Amino acid sequence: MRSVRALLHAATAELHAEVEARLNPMLVQGETGYASFLRANAAAIVPVEETLEVAGIAALLSDWDMRRRSSALLDDIEALGAERPQPVSSPDMQGEAFMLGAAYVLEGSRLGAKILTRDILADAGPRMRVASRFLRHGEGQQLWPSFVVRLEGSQAVQDAPDEAVKGAETVFALFDAAARSVAQADGVLTHV
Repeated sequence: MRSVRALLHAATAELHAEVEARLNPMLVQGETGYASFLRANAAAIVPVEETLEVAGIAALLSDWDMRRRSSALLDDIEALGAERPQPVSSPDMQGEAFMLGAAYVLEGSRLGAKILTRDILADAGPRMRVASRFLRHGEGQQLWPSFVVRLEGSQAVQDAPDEAVKGAETVFALFDAAARSVAQADGVLTHV
């Protein structure tokens, strides 16, 4: 069988590109745009992490506490003197396959943050460097590889890959809604 990671990547490629097209332009708009970028991420990640916790993600990912990034995001937003965003409404997330599909998006965004850290912070001012806990979260840890092992080894995902895809699509849609909302509220430009 094709790898679950490859299946999720292919199934969500278009949604992923749309979310990046909304978020990435914020990053070239200086500290104000960076604050909007953090706010948009927080508007999605905070409620998704909370919903996954209620659904029992810690039973599926024993290192869940190490993976959570809500606190880092909110600390960065505070460090920039920005307001906390209005969170998007996250639907219930039930079932191992659905939850691991949702977690795939969260974990994948950590990979993207590694690239952004290098690019964004190279010319950043001191406030932006301080407000980089979210982008740097998990540095030096093997969070992505260990997640992929768990994802690929899940019998529930093997049995119901469509549920994993639904979980990933749901979270990408939440990121998109959060980015739209924050871009509108903050008056920042996006390409979509």
